[in-house]
Amino acid sequence: MHIGIQLADIVAHTCSTMLLETLGEVTKKVVLDMLGDSVYDGLKVELGFEMWAGIRYAFLAKNKQNPIDGFDLANVDVYPWGLFIDDSAGERISNAAMERFGENYLGCIH
Repeated sequence: MHIGIQLADIVAHTCSTMLLETLGEVTKKVVLDMLGDSVYDGLKVELGFEMWAGIRYAFLAKNKQNPIDGFDLANVDVYPWGLFIDDSAGERISNAAMERFGENYLGCIH
């Protein structure tokens, strides 16, 4: 058993699903199961959002150099440290990848 390859496969699958959602190809919603939380329990959210919520702290990133405010301070730059887009990727894919993965919000989400 090669656990490293299996972990890489699940990360690739998760990120590809998130990218497909950004491209408008995936529109699935999931229901949050958060017993005891009257605000979020039973709430429908996009699948890509929920996937991102589980892995967002794992992306290699760097703090913003000159944050404008507290909200901007909670965002880190993933590009170019944790995101590489090959020159062979088309403009649509490159733009969607930058939109989805270029920066990451680390504040409270639910």
